[in-house]
Amino acid sequence: MRLILFISILFALASCGRNSSAEDRQVDKPDSVNFQTIVISVGGMTCGGCETTIESAVSEIEGVKSVNADYTDSIAIIRFDTTLANFAQISETINQTGYVVLGEKTGK
Repeated sequence: MRLILFISILFALASCGRNSSAEDRQVDKPDSVNFQTIVISVGGMTCGGCETTIESAVSEIEGVKSVNADYTDSIAIIRFDTTLANFAQISETINQTGYVVLGEKTGK
């Protein structure tokens, strides 16, 4: 378990050097009927590379329409189809990237 955590941290740190604009990171997929937008508080993000890591991982989940992570506010805003994805699945994906989901924010 420690080895997995160590590797996750190394991966996260290695990606911190990457730079990209918010427009480059925005993921947009076709609309569906049942959408929900959630704001998740995420611990451990320190740079644009961290944002990109989270956005890339979460965007791979079926049903996720858009992902916008912001390390300065320690949040990820995710819009998804509730018939295909859920909070638990999204949280697990973020945690697997080496960051920590601290919970869902109620209002921004």
